[in-house]
Amino acid sequence: SSSVYTAKINSDGSLGTWIQTTPLPKSVIYHRVATFGNRIYAVGGYHDPSGTALESTVYSAVPIDANGNLGPWRTETGMGRNFGVGGLVVINNRIYISGGLTLTNSASADVRYAAINSDGTLGAWTLDTALNVGGPAAQWQFPAVAYGNKIYMLGGGGAGANIHMADVPFGGI
Repeated sequence: SSSVYTAKINSDGSLGTWIQTTPLPKSVIYHRVATFGNRIYAVGGYHDPSGTALESTVYSAVPIDANGNLGPWRTETGMGRNFGVGGLVVINNRIYISGGLTLTNSASADVRYAAINSDGTLGAWTLDTALNVGGPAAQWQFPAVAYGNKIYMLGGGGAGANIHMADVPFGGI
Protein backbone atom coordinates (compact mmCIF):
# COMPACT_ATOMS: atom_id res chain seq x y z
CA SER A 1 0.00 0.00 0.00
CA SER A 2 1.04 3.61 -0.43
CA SER A 3 -1.23 4.75 2.42
CA VAL A 4 0.15 6.79 5.31
CA TYR A 5 -1.80 7.30 8.54
CA THR A 6 -1.21 9.48 11.59
CA ALA A 7 -2.70 9.59 15.08
CA LYS A 8 -2.12 12.13 17.82
CA ILE A 9 -0.62 10.87 21.07
CA ASN A 10 -2.83 12.30 23.80
CA SER A 11 -1.48 13.63 27.11
CA ASP A 12 -2.58 10.40 28.88
CA GLY A 13 -0.62 8.29 26.36
CA SER A 14 -3.67 7.05 24.46
CA LEU A 15 -3.99 7.54 20.71
CA GLY A 16 -6.44 9.81 18.97
CA THR A 17 -8.27 8.93 15.78
CA TRP A 18 -6.17 7.61 12.90
CA ILE A 19 -6.39 9.83 9.82
CA GLN A 20 -4.94 9.39 6.36
CA THR A 21 -2.29 11.86 5.20
CA THR A 22 -0.15 12.28 2.06
CA PRO A 23 0.41 8.82 0.49
CA LEU A 24 3.82 7.54 -0.53
CA PRO A 25 4.67 7.99 -4.23
CA LYS A 26 4.31 4.21 -4.78
CA SER A 27 3.16 1.15 -2.87
CA VAL A 28 5.92 -0.57 -0.89
CA ILE A 29 6.32 -3.30 1.72
CA TYR A 30 9.21 -4.17 4.05
CA HIS A 31 10.62 -0.66 3.84
CA ARG A 32 11.94 1.25 6.84
CA VAL A 33 11.10 4.74 8.10
CA ALA A 34 12.77 7.30 10.36
CA THR A 35 12.27 10.93 11.27
CA PHE A 36 14.67 13.82 11.65
CA GLY A 37 13.48 17.31 12.55
CA ASN A 38 10.18 17.87 10.78
CA ARG A 39 10.90 15.38 7.99
CA ILE A 40 10.08 11.69 7.58
CA TYR A 41 12.20 9.36 5.45
CA ALA A 42 10.98 6.13 3.78
CA VAL A 43 13.82 3.87 2.66
CA GLY A 44 13.90 0.85 0.33
CA GLY A 45 11.46 -2.05 0.50
CA TYR A 46 9.74 -4.08 -2.19
CA HIS A 47 7.28 -2.48 -4.55
CA ASP A 48 5.52 -5.76 -5.24
CA PRO A 49 4.24 -8.44 -2.86
CA SER A 50 6.17 -11.23 -4.61
CA GLY A 51 9.46 -9.87 -3.26
CA THR A 52 11.15 -9.58 -6.66
CA ALA A 53 11.35 -5.80 -7.02
CA LEU A 54 13.57 -4.52 -4.22
CA GLU A 55 14.02 -0.73 -4.09
CA SER A 56 17.06 1.53 -3.70
CA THR A 57 14.80 4.58 -3.55
CA VAL A 58 14.67 6.97 -0.61
CA TYR A 59 11.72 9.35 -0.19
CA SER A 60 11.21 12.16 2.28
CA ALA A 61 8.19 14.25 3.17
CA VAL A 62 8.37 17.68 4.76
CA PRO A 63 6.96 19.26 6.77
CA ILE A 64 5.28 17.18 9.40
CA ASP A 65 2.79 19.79 10.57
CA ALA A 66 1.32 20.27 14.07
CA ASN A 67 -1.63 18.00 13.16
CA GLY A 68 0.70 15.23 11.92
CA ASN A 69 -0.08 15.79 8.25
CA LEU A 70 2.78 15.37 5.79
CA GLY A 71 3.84 17.73 3.07
CA PRO A 72 4.64 16.38 -0.40
CA TRP A 73 7.03 13.45 -0.85
CA ARG A 74 10.26 13.95 -2.79
CA THR A 75 12.89 11.53 -4.04
CA GLU A 76 16.18 11.73 -2.16
CA THR A 77 19.67 10.50 -3.08
CA GLY A 78 19.44 6.74 -3.81
CA MET A 79 21.30 4.30 -1.58
CA GLY A 80 23.47 2.71 -4.26
CA ARG A 81 22.08 -0.71 -3.36
CA ASN A 82 18.68 -2.23 -3.15
CA PHE A 83 17.51 -2.58 0.44
CA GLY A 84 14.69 -4.14 2.39
CA VAL A 85 13.99 -5.52 5.86
CA GLY A 86 17.22 -4.26 7.44
CA GLY A 87 17.96 -1.70 10.12
CA LEU A 88 17.45 2.05 9.76
CA VAL A 89 18.40 4.70 12.32
CA VAL A 90 19.16 8.40 12.41
CA ILE A 91 22.07 9.44 14.62
CA ASN A 92 24.61 12.30 14.56
CA ASN A 93 22.81 14.02 11.63
CA ARG A 94 23.23 10.90 9.51
CA ILE A 95 20.86 8.21 8.35
CA TYR A 96 22.23 4.64 8.53
CA ILE A 97 21.01 1.46 6.84
CA SER A 98 22.39 -1.90 7.90
CA GLY A 99 21.95 -5.47 6.76
CA GLY A 100 18.76 -6.37 4.96
CA LEU A 101 18.22 -8.46 1.87
CA THR A 102 19.76 -8.30 -1.60
CA LEU A 103 17.99 -8.75 -4.94
CA THR A 104 18.64 -12.50 -4.65
CA ASN A 105 17.03 -12.52 -1.17
CA SER A 106 20.39 -13.20 0.49
CA ALA A 107 21.23 -11.56 3.81
CA SER A 108 23.51 -8.54 3.48
CA ALA A 109 26.30 -7.32 5.77
CA ASP A 110 26.38 -3.83 4.20
CA VAL A 111 26.22 -0.73 6.36
CA ARG A 112 25.81 2.62 4.61
CA TYR A 113 25.13 6.16 5.76
CA ALA A 114 24.25 9.51 4.24
CA ALA A 115 24.67 12.90 5.87
CA ILE A 116 21.46 14.81 6.46
CA ASN A 117 22.07 18.28 5.05
CA SER A 118 20.84 21.40 6.86
CA ASP A 119 17.81 21.54 4.53
CA GLY A 120 16.91 17.89 5.30
CA THR A 121 18.04 16.50 1.95
CA LEU A 122 20.54 13.64 1.92
CA GLY A 123 24.15 13.70 0.81
CA ALA A 124 25.87 10.84 -0.99
CA TRP A 125 25.68 7.38 0.58
CA THR A 126 28.97 6.01 1.95
CA LEU A 127 29.79 2.36 2.51
CA ASP A 128 30.92 1.82 6.11
CA THR A 129 32.22 -1.06 8.25
CA ALA A 130 30.36 -4.25 7.30
CA LEU A 131 28.33 -6.08 9.94
CA ASN A 132 30.67 -9.09 9.95
CA VAL A 133 33.76 -7.07 10.94
CA GLY A 134 34.02 -7.40 14.71
CA GLY A 135 30.27 -7.86 15.12
CA PRO A 136 27.26 -9.71 13.77
CA ALA A 137 27.27 -11.44 10.41
CA ALA A 138 24.97 -10.61 7.52
CA GLN A 139 21.40 -10.43 8.76
CA TRP A 140 17.93 -9.24 7.90
CA GLN A 141 14.48 -8.63 9.39
CA PHE A 142 15.62 -6.97 12.60
CA PRO A 143 14.74 -3.78 14.41
CA ALA A 144 17.48 -1.22 14.97
CA VAL A 145 17.45 1.71 17.38
CA ALA A 146 19.89 4.49 18.16
CA TYR A 147 20.68 5.74 21.65
CA GLY A 148 23.43 8.24 22.36
CA ASN A 149 26.21 7.38 19.95
CA LYS A 150 25.29 3.70 19.66
CA ILE A 151 23.26 1.63 17.22
CA TYR A 152 21.55 -1.48 18.60
CA MET A 153 20.40 -4.30 16.29
CA LEU A 154 18.09 -6.79 17.98
CA GLY A 155 17.72 -10.36 16.73
CA GLY A 156 16.62 -10.98 13.17
CA GLY A 157 17.32 -13.56 10.49
CA GLY A 158 20.92 -14.67 10.71
CA ALA A 159 21.41 -13.22 14.20
CA GLY A 160 19.05 -15.34 16.27
CA ALA A 161 18.02 -13.69 19.51
CA ASN A 162 21.25 -11.74 19.90
CA ILE A 163 21.54 -8.03 20.58
CA HIS A 164 24.45 -6.30 18.83
CA MET A 165 25.74 -2.80 19.46
CA ALA A 166 28.12 -0.52 17.57
CA ASP A 167 29.62 2.80 18.64
CA VAL A 168 29.11 5.65 16.21
CA PRO A 169 31.92 8.14 16.78
CA PHE A 170 32.06 11.28 14.68
CA GLY A 171 30.36 9.68 11.75
CA GLY A 172 30.89 6.06 10.66
CA ILE A 173 30.72 2.85 12.56
